[in-house]
Amino acid sequence: MNTVLISIYSLDFGVRHISSFLQQHGLETFLLFFRRLEIPEQLNLNDYLSYQPLDFQYGLERDIELTLEFIQKTKPGIVGVSVGSPGFQSAVLLSEAI
Repeated sequence: MNTVLISIYSLDFGVRHISSFLQQHGLETFLLFFRRLEIPEQLNLNDYLSYQPLDFQYGLERDIELTLEFIQKTKPGIVGVSVGSPGFQSAVLLSEAI
């Protein structure tokens, strides 16, 4: 059985470890990494809270499109998504698309 593990915005919470474990137990795994998360410069340079939600969906449509194409080609039995708080909304959109 194929397994696809996806890390959104390089917030990798163990997908490599999970992949290694699954491979040791005879499963074929594929790792997909969405583009790196780029924090807006004004948040990096200032010590204040932003009261507006941050938009981390730049290029998300293309990432989802490529992910769906890959899933259709590999036909995995399991799809796992690793996500941190900044990528939650993107993970929701990806999950709905899958």
